[in-house]
Amino acid sequence: MQQQVALSARKRALTGKRARFLRRAGITPANLYGAGLDSIAVQFEAKTISKLVATTARNTPVSVTVLGETKPRLAFVRDVQRHPLSGIIMHVDLYQVDVTRKMKAQVPLVLVNEWSDLGANDLILAKQLNAIDVECLPLDLPTQISVDVSALKEFDQEIRVKDLKPITGVQVLTDADVLIAKVQRVREEVEEVAEAPAEGEAAEGAEAAEGAEGAGAPEAAGEKKKEEKEK
Repeated sequence: MQQQVALSARKRALTGKRARFLRRAGITPANLYGAGLDSIAVQFEAKTISKLVATTARNTPVSVTVLGETKPRLAFVRDVQRHPLSGIIMHVDLYQVDVTRKMKAQVPLVLVNEWSDLGANDLILAKQLNAIDVECLPLDLPTQISVDVSALKEFDQEIRVKDLKPITGVQVLTDADVLIAKVQRVREEVEEVAEAPAEGEAAEGAEAAEGAEGAGAPEAAGEKKKEEKEK
């Protein structure tokens, strides 16, 4: 069971553009929401929430006590909005969960015990997967999963999701055959030098280009603009 981080909050009256007055006073606006729960506008001391974001993983459960309420709320930091220039936290979203109901989440994978002599043998350990999908109770959610790769010492050796050690209370949803890491040879990058075309080839190329319609590049799918959240 994970250890929770405790956090105190107050309900927030200032929303939208008026939230800037809170930031000037050292207060960070936030929203607390979840399945079957109406979004609640809250606020935290800027120093407190900045320390929380900097020192805890996103998979760390946060016990939020809202002033005036007797029962704390269990939540996870879901989204952090920062000022594009200063990097100061402008707004935080926290997702409230029910401790008795299973949730789905992603857990980061961290490779440990990599063999130090791989480079001496012109080999490299290539990581192919950064996180896996899991389902478990909120308090059973791992902050991260350490993957022991000490046995990977030879070319083509690999480790897959099915090789991970089971974690009590955690069901892995990612396909068992998905590759996590593999030993590969070090490949040197070779710069390709374009050869100048011969006179005849250049002339043919020019003639072929005449009258041909320029094929435009396919349009990239436009990214959906994120709707500005009411703060």
